[in-house]
Parts: sequence; C-alpha cells; structure tokens
Amino acid sequence: MPEYKLIKSYDADGDMSKEWFVSYHYLIPKELRKPNGKLYERFRVSNTINSIHTKAERKKQLSVVKTSIEELLKAGFNPFQQFKYSDHSNADRYNACKCIDEYLLFVKTSLKTNSYKTYKNRILLFKSFLIDQEIDYKRIDQITKDNIFDFVTTFKTNRNWSNKTYNSYLQVIHTFLQFYLDNKDEYLIVNVCDKIKRLNVKKRGNLPFNNSLFKSTLKAQNTLFTT
Repeated sequence: MPEYKLIKSYDADGDMSKEWFVSYHYLIPKELRKPNGKLYERFRVSNTINSIHTKAERKKQLSVVKTSIEELLKAGFNPFQQFKYSDHSNADRYNACKCIDEYLLFVKTSLKTNSYKTYKNRILLFKSFLIDQEIDYKRIDQITKDNIFDFVTTFKTNRNWSNKTYNSYLQVIHTFLQFYLDNKDEYLIVNVCDKIKRLNVKKRGNLPFNNSLFKSTLKAQNTLFTT
C-alpha cells in the first residue's frame, strides 16, 4: 500500500477570485485510523500561491509548489510525524472534539440561556463536520485553516448562508480556539482562524425620500400647521 498518492494541482479553471492549491493523499498511521474508516487523509497546500495576483505568475508558483511536494514526499516527508502523537500519553486530552465539549461546559455559566443555545448549536455543527469528514481524531492544534474554511464554505453553499451567518460561524470557532490559546498551555500556539477572510456584510443605512414619499410628508406637514 503506497504511503502517498494523487498529487494534483487545482487552478480553479483560471479563476483568480477562487483558491488555487496542491493536494495529496497520505496514508493515515494505524494508531490513528478509525475502525472501517478511510485509509488516506487529504492534505491541501495553498501557502505562497494565492497571494500572487497575476495569472501567469500564480500558475508558475502552483507548478513550483507541486514539484516541491513531490520531492519532499519522495525524500520521506510524513505530514503526520510533526504531530508526535507518541509523545503524549494523554493525547486524548487534546482531542479537538473533546475540547469543544469541555469548552461548552465552561461557557455555559457565562452566557445567557438563548445566547448559549445559539453558540452551542454552531460549535456542535462544526464538531459534526469533523466527525463526518472523519478527522475527529485530530488534536486541537491539528485543526487547519483548510478544515475550517471547508466547513464554512460547504455549509454556506448547502444551507445558503448569508455572509453575516458565515462570519458568525467563523467567529464562534475563532473564540473557541482563542480560549485555549489564551488560557491553556500545550494546546495551541496560533489561532488559525485569524487568517480566514471574513465576507463583506452590507449595512442598511437611511433610505432616501422618493418623490411620492416626499410629497406625502410635505402634505402631512401642511395639514398639521394649518389646523
């Protein structure tokens, strides 16, 4: 069974407004595999690619990244080794889903009932996504920007979320991660949600008078002052 496979580059059919990336699949270590679960984990690499704003240069960088990944994998790079699972006898303590459950217990005492209900539903939807994607084995520090971005974009499409709802879910995940970054040792060294772009939300301002409304208001004022 090969350790890695399916190294591919994606250029979004040349659409510069969408994410370009290189992806590959790597064999999940036996100790991390779920019973009857998938054998390979998909990884996406987009760093250094999407910051380039000319199509020709971005295509060139996409090719460079793909070649670099191929060379690294041939040289024995293993994306799972960086996590050092064997170094943590109590690794389950850092499990992302378990951290979500513990965090909900903590915030329950500090939020009003309705606020907590909304917050709970949103963070548990993210937990369900991790389970559905079969990445619920990950530690909290292994949740990537791609994992979070995939979650919000998937549900924005499937549930037709507004930009405001999309941003709200991002904020819930950001707050959850920030809690562990600020208050717990050995859990996180960075909040990956910081660098996920929020979507623009149109704010409703005062509507201008149209001619009909202006005439009605003027008529009402004249009536008021003549009675």
